[in-house]
Amino acid sequence: MMTIVVMNPANDIHCQYMIAQLQKRGIPYAELGSPLQHDYALLNDQLLYDGKPLPPVQAVYFRGVLTHNPDPLANADAGKRLIDNMQFAARVEVVQSWLGIMAASGVAVLNQPGNRAKYVQLHTLQQAGLPLPETCITSSPEIARQFIRKVGKAVCKPIRGGSYCRKVDASMQERLDLIAAEPVILQEEIPGEDVRVNMLDGEVISAHVIHTAAGTLDYRTDPDYGSGMAEYELIALPEEVAAVCRKAANCLGLRFTGIDLRRNGNSYVLLECNSMPAYMDVELKTGAPITAALIDAMLAARPASLSATSHFRFESAAKPAIRRGETFFHYDDVVRKWQQQTARQQQRQLLAMNEEQIEQWHRQTGKRVSFMEVEMQEGQPRVVRLF
Repeated sequence: MMTIVVMNPANDIHCQYMIAQLQKRGIPYAELGSPLQHDYALLNDQLLYDGKPLPPVQAVYFRGVLTHNPDPLANADAGKRLIDNMQFAARVEVVQSWLGIMAASGVAVLNQPGNRAKYVQLHTLQQAGLPLPETCITSSPEIARQFIRKVGKAVCKPIRGGSYCRKVDASMQERLDLIAAEPVILQEEIPGEDVRVNMLDGEVISAHVIHTAAGTLDYRTDPDYGSGMAEYELIALPEEVAAVCRKAANCLGLRFTGIDLRRNGNSYVLLECNSMPAYMDVELKTGAPITAALIDAMLAARPASLSATSHFRFESAAKPAIRRGETFFHYDDVVRKWQQQTARQQQRQLLAMNEEQIEQWHRQTGKRVSFMEVEMQEGQPRVVRLF
């Protein structure tokens, strides 16, 4: 019997709700939990969860924020923070690798985390000619200032998340030099109402205006939204707007997406497409059949085989309690060496050797080289490597 896998590395409430609906419909499922408590192993080419192979997989439902270490400031010690972040990155890579392996094996995955990159998304949507705000991604304060003058009113947000969309006010403009260390997304400010469209396989499942307090730029910052008191108004999405949403989802390779629009009168502007949208609040308050549609889509997926040449089952995969701040690998030594090497490389230059130097080196060593890497040491140039 085929199984729907619910990949739930962050104990997400949408995953919990999905499991409840699968149970209600009597559909076989397997929940894969946090890699802190569970082992995602690979033995040669065989995936093993807590030491055991997966049952035959019909489809995978995945939702979990894997962009930020949930406890990045737990350790005041910089070395221990480094360890925490390196270990978190390793756990994230394992989860993403499992999703990638299953997708490559033909398993339907809703949705893969690789579809989240905002930089590529904005470029792709602009190339497709879709109605988006004027957009600039830059780490140049001068380019940022020129763009802000061009559009008049602007908003900004980080590339990797971690902060909501903000208006570029006078205070932000005074601090624009700080973006030299971190590229930011700048867009023209689009007035109007927030509209969220949930789309699956090119079909609109739900379309609602999200009512917010006057002056709210990002509905997620509205206290009512944050406390679960948001109100939604069902709307009939014009077919030409649905076609824009459909084209956006197809361009980005998203089977399921939550699309944010800004509506001003009869005009709609596309803001972004979310590959792992939050939709439970909309569903429970409006009756929109989002989870049911997702389950039906997964049941309709063509079953795929996670074939492997290895066939093994471990007797035990028990994991001890995590000892925070301790590590199997000495990351601090590695990073310190990287820092030293990077600092030296900043002082290095690659120079082409002239014919006389090339021939002289060939006579001395029997080898032919064309370039030398030169580093300043104690104020004197030193050749550190030849190519």
